[in-house]
Amino acid sequence: MEHSDINKIKVSKKTWKECNSRIKAVNKDFWSLLNAVISASQSKETAFLYHVGYKFGQYLIRNGKMTMMLSSDAKDKSYRDECYFCADKQENILLSQEFFKHIGNTQGHPLSIIIHNYIEVFKGQTSAYKSNHKSHEYEYPLNIIKEGELFGIWESINLMFNLNNLNISGWDAVAGKHCITTTLPTHTSGKFKDIIFKPEIFGDARTYLQGFINVANVILQDQPFTEIIIIPELYYVRNNNDSAEVKKCKTELREYIFKIGWAQESQNNNVAWDYDLIKRYGLEADIAYILPLIKHLVNIASCRAYAIKPISKQDGILFKTNEEIINIFNREPLDKGKVISDSYTPLFFHYERINPEMPWAFEMSHSPAFDILLPDMRLDKIKTSVQTIFRGNAINKLLAELETNTEVGFYILKGKANRNAKFIKDLMNNKLLNIIKDSFPSIHAINNSNFSPDFNGLILIEKKF
Repeated sequence: MEHSDINKIKVSKKTWKECNSRIKAVNKDFWSLLNAVISASQSKETAFLYHVGYKFGQYLIRNGKMTMMLSSDAKDKSYRDECYFCADKQENILLSQEFFKHIGNTQGHPLSIIIHNYIEVFKGQTSAYKSNHKSHEYEYPLNIIKEGELFGIWESINLMFNLNNLNISGWDAVAGKHCITTTLPTHTSGKFKDIIFKPEIFGDARTYLQGFINVANVILQDQPFTEIIIIPELYYVRNNNDSAEVKKCKTELREYIFKIGWAQESQNNNVAWDYDLIKRYGLEADIAYILPLIKHLVNIASCRAYAIKPISKQDGILFKTNEEIINIFNREPLDKGKVISDSYTPLFFHYERINPEMPWAFEMSHSPAFDILLPDMRLDKIKTSVQTIFRGNAINKLLAELETNTEVGFYILKGKANRNAKFIKDLMNNKLLNIIKDSFPSIHAINNSNFSPDFNGLILIEKKF
């Protein structure tokens, strides 16, 4: 299982004539404003933009900065991706220099529009909870930016006002998705890992995520998954030589960019919850855990926050990739006449907002979505799962009062439960199995001897539309 160098990013300089119909097809409002600027500038014949294609799982942004803009003296040079225009080395250098000159020093990612598929913006963090004195690393999506939507908004605003203090660090973005998890066990014998990570299954990968990405790109035959068009700064940054008509058109385009930026900021800061919740629902104990959990569950129920859902037929390349991995597992021998899937079901999950087509999803009781708010503590000190179940009725009462049409249920592993607990095994082999059999009919049971730590405490969220 081989694929080409994923760090080579194909960039093409395109004329307005080559790009404008694709932009118009995905975002007519933005196209109209940009077209007005170009028309007023009387530069339709010389107007240009940049087209970039990314393979599935390929980074667009590392730590807030476009990977092609990372300096050559970055601490980890493996983060630097090659800006590839053509095979001729000298010409490629000249075209790259021209490219960086025109997109501006945004300190982040230049203003761009997605013209095909989507990107996932996410943040990595260390869980505040520890098990066996070990911390766990998690990643959680901040946003999924889809076809026709803009990104690099705040970076372009930074350019407009020549600001130098914009804080854009701490988040990454990939073509397709990166926050993909699996029920496949992480603590397994060396023999199991040797079988799972042999070239016939996941190529050269040594992790489930990288294996999933490898298989996806083989299916795609290394064709770009996400395509974007980068807008040079000259179309929205004011110039002293601009005519009155150009200034007017740029102002209208800039106002459109501001509007999107403030809408994003409002969504990200929509956490102004009244601490009267503490008194009304008797949540004095373990406030550091319970209050962020309530906020997060209400945001999921309101279709604002992301939750974990199993990959299904509606998920395009994610579905085709999971299907191919299942097929491989059904062919590859494990031991004593068994194939791998007899003992380990290769289910994968990703994050999405709850919607009418998928009206339920679940979250981890130690979700990275709200771990970032918590002080450093051990799991056995806060007794997370027991406290969550104990507070379940209060949380459901709150969801009912807010008219979210949503209920939550709490599931934990057998052996960690009290008498009121529901078990993850039951959730997997009843509710979840019924859902996935429509997409993967060859799966008859979810066989995993040791679930990943991600699945050691689950919250099931079900919404009626």
